[in-house]
Amino acid sequence: MVNWSTVPYILLAFAVVFVPLKLTLRWKARQYLDPFRNGVRSMGDGLCNVVIGGLGAAWFNLAVGLSPFFLKVPLTIGFVALYFLLIVDVFWLKRTFRKASHLV
Repeated sequence: MVNWSTVPYILLAFAVVFVPLKLTLRWKARQYLDPFRNGVRSMGDGLCNVVIGGLGAAWFNLAVGLSPFFLKVPLTIGFVALYFLLIVDVFWLKRTFRKASHLV
């Protein structure tokens, strides 16, 4: 059973404890938020550039390597196009990641 006469005191105790805690943590978080945002943005941009460069080089090697088969087996053009769409997807993810890092 719940003693309903103590519920307001329990709620008041929660407010006394958690409101200052929330304000303190918000103040601390604002101190660390800007360096975190800059770090996330720079790491994300750099890693995306590395991934795009690697995928682009691999796509070029794949296209050159499979080019003799384009006339014999036209399906290989589809595979190369799908790989190109993977690179385009990474560009879109980079743009989305950049927008998300501005929201942080």
